Amino acid sequence: MNKNEFISEMNRLQNCYSKKLDSDTYKLYWEEFKNYNHERFKETVDHIITHNKFFPTIAEIVTNITELGGIKDYNLNSSYWYENLREHCEEAGIPYYDITKGVNFPLPPFKNWERSKNENIWNK
Repeated sequence: MNKNEFISEMNRLQNCYSKKLDSDTYKLYWEEFKNYNHERFKETVDHIITHNKFFPTIAEIVTNITELGGIKDYNLNSSYWYENLREHCEEAGIPYYDITKGVNFPLPPFKNWERSKNENIWNK
């Protein structure tokens, strides 16, 4: 989506919820959603306006986009992939290691991750 489309949708949200975002917050929303499809974003804004009582956070908008688009919709930005990394790894049969657990989390065996360059580990 281009910046004008984004501004139009964000203005709709701000007008509906009588909220004015400061420039730093506006930039955060833009950075998160600039790679999204405009139609999908517009549908999500429509849904939020009719269902939410309060101005949505970035996380609420992302959740609405994924729910409206279906769980298997992969045409999303990196935050969707990060939030659903465990599910994607399990589907692909690839070990998932939670790096948020600190220094004692198990590391993957070296040879399982150092595969032939011709082999695509995502499509087993």
